[in-house]
Amino acid sequence: MVKLWVEIHDVDSEEASKPPIEIQPAPILEYEIRVVVWKTRDVDMMDIEGTSDVFIRCYFDTKDDKFTDTHWRSQDGKASFNYRMLFPIKTNRPDYVLTLQAWDKDIIASNDLIGQCQLDIDYLVKDACLTHTPRYINSRYFAEHMQQQLQEKGSILADKIKFDSEEKDRFWVPVHRVNPEAPCEKIESGQVMISVAVIPKAAAEKQPQGIGRSEPNSDPFCPEPEGRIKMSINPFDMYKQLIGPAMRR
Repeated sequence: MVKLWVEIHDVDSEEASKPPIEIQPAPILEYEIRVVVWKTRDVDMMDIEGTSDVFIRCYFDTKDDKFTDTHWRSQDGKASFNYRMLFPIKTNRPDYVLTLQAWDKDIIASNDLIGQCQLDIDYLVKDACLTHTPRYINSRYFAEHMQQQLQEKGSILADKIKFDSEEKDRFWVPVHRVNPEAPCEKIESGQVMISVAVIPKAAAEKQPQGIGRSEPNSDPFCPEPEGRIKMSINPFDMYKQLIGPAMRR
């Protein structure tokens, strides 16, 4: 026989006067993380003719990765996307690390990784959970709160993130890849401008946003990308757009 001993305290004792301890698990909340990939700069040219066909891949979980469309025949390291990605998440995740990868698309062979970075937005998500309000990474929020968190976690992005001088809620993140001449080293291979917001599910449903540049498209507005190939009846214009500088030389 198993005996159960229950200790009963005096109702006037110090222990009885203490507030009860909440033992129920915290409720699981749902949010939508909105990532907008705006553009790139200084991206390495991966093709022998001096071009890259750039697209961006983002994910918190590899099973739910998102892709931009492709900026074909970039010749100056600049690619334009203005592409919105939506990630539904729940607050029972072990971490909130956004992996961003820049790729060079190849039609025949496999795609080439230009570079990648990992941005830990755990603090931003927890802030949104505590306040139950939308939270955005802007220059002020980063300087006053997020930068210190990244420094404490030893993230190289703490001192590498640079905000756009005109758009204070858009920032550049560097991407790196392994140095082929020194496998233990990583080299910077370009920068990608993004914006990140964490929106409670109820607020996201009241003001939905479309994927990519589709409607509804207002917060923020994503215009058509710039610098893409434009059809022309002038053969010289098409030649310059389609043939890389190394091949032209």
